[in-house]
Amino acid sequence: MSGVKDKLRKLAGAIQDSPPTVPAYYTLGAFHAVRARSFGRPRIAEADIKNVEENLTFIFKSFNRQGLARQAYRSIRSYYPHVRIIIADDSEVPLEIDGAEIVHLPFTAA
Repeated sequence: MSGVKDKLRKLAGAIQDSPPTVPAYYTLGAFHAVRARSFGRPRIAEADIKNVEENLTFIFKSFNRQGLARQAYRSIRSYYPHVRIIIADDSEVPLEIDGAEIVHLPFTAA
């Protein structure tokens, strides 16, 4: 199996060293998806997780994209279970996620 890993690493290196183009961007995304499905998620050291959780706050804005906001929240939580996450939401229907710190902003349709 190490031969396959070496070939994937070589492919990723070639893509990353190539000039930035849209096809290369999508190819690199496909490479990471195949790698994740084949070999599992990359492991993050416990010390790095603790360092991030103590010193970092994730903040993102949501506007009428409740599904994507929930997906982003779950993704962050899967890697960093105790990090602070703040979501600024100015959707027409207020976003509700258990355990999330949500700042509800006024909705204005433009």
